Amino acid sequence: MGVVVIGGLILSTLLTLLIVPAGFSLADSIEKRLGGFFSRNLLTYKPGDDTKPHGEPAPQPAE
Repeated sequence: MGVVVIGGLILSTLLTLLIVPAGFSLADSIEKRLGGFFSRNLLTYKPGDDTKPHGEPAPQPAE
């Protein structure tokens, strides 16, 4: 049981200190390379969208 506990501690330390930062670095570099492509082709928000009216006004309930 001690071997399993120590092995788990070593594994979690390696994941926390080596694998997670390396994965973040890879994801960040991919985002920097492909960010412009994704923002032009996949995102629906365009600058100024928040100032345009949103279609027809909502109907008022009958009195």
